[in-house]
Amino acid sequence: MHTPLISVCPDLDFVAVVERNGNRCEEKFPNVRTFRSLEALLEGDFADLICITTPNEFHFPMAKQCLLAGKHVVIDKPVTIYSHEAAELEEIAAQKKAGLQHLS
Repeated sequence: MHTPLISVCPDLDFVAVVERNGNRCEEKFPNVRTFRSLEALLEGDFADLICITTPNEFHFPMAKQCLLAGKHVVIDKPVTIYSHEAAELEEIAAQKKAGLQHLS
């Protein structure tokens, strides 16, 4: 979903994706590495910016995990289900000096 936006930004490269099953993304983008979990992607320190496009209930825990790992994060809307979760993400981003953006 975000690939067209990433491709027009000269400072960004689409380098990795999390696909639990299969390697569909690699078929379209052969230079992209597939990880089976967010944890594996973060452990590999393979990317600086993580785009979260999961179902809404996963936005908060995944964004929190990425921010705590020192990654910049872009989240599809809604950023979180509850406003207190969004506030917590903002706090973590400020502490980690990481970027947090949500698409509106």
